Amino acid sequence: MWYRITTYRYAFTRIAPYLIGILLGYLLFRTNRKVPNTPKTRKLMLFGWIICTACALVALVAPFGAPEANLHGHPAWRMFDRTLYAVGVAWVVYACCVGYGGIISEFLSWSGWMPLSRLSYTAYLIHIMIIEVYYMSYKGVLLYSAINWWLMFVSFSFMSFVCGFAASMMAEVPFLELEKFVLPKRRGREAKSETKAEQDQDNIALGTVECDPDPQQSPNDSKGTTGPNGC
Repeated sequence: MWYRITTYRYAFTRIAPYLIGILLGYLLFRTNRKVPNTPKTRKLMLFGWIICTACALVALVAPFGAPEANLHGHPAWRMFDRTLYAVGVAWVVYACCVGYGGIISEFLSWSGWMPLSRLSYTAYLIHIMIIEVYYMSYKGVLLYSAINWWLMFVSFSFMSFVCGFAASMMAEVPFLELEKFVLPKRRGREAKSETKAEQDQDNIALGTVECDPDPQQSPNDSKGTTGPNGC
């Protein structure tokens, strides 16, 4: 609680992961999520996986691997641990977007994650309120046990997504629809329409356009008609 009051509440102490996310989004935008498919690129991507996995593991494991150092109590460590973890997460996102995610990309692309992915941000915003309401209304001594913590984890997660769904329907979804109305020609939507047009052109070039097997013939033309309908 003391750390939250003195340090965590200030935005500049937590801005590094936010800036990493902005830089990642800009990089993906500028490169259009494409990298050259060369042996050098594959070596660099493998090197990136090793380095960023190490960063994430250090951020997660180091405080528990050396409990006597009390890293969570050091301001220097608290400044960099979230940055290290954000670098690891940003690399996973980047590698999956450019096609070098492998089995991780397949797992994260599973269609079953789609409903939860749409609620993840609202659940993130609301979960801290649910946790605070529970602890502030709890009357008694809370004893530690693995079962208790797992039950609280499942309960908090479930309630966060339920409340996140309500918040999403009341705020996020209406504004997304309003955005489509106000900005109908965003880059992503234009790309989809261009892709569909290119596919239609490819179908015409390959002769896969549906044809009328019995085209109408003009009374004065015994040879029939040819073209998109008459093939």
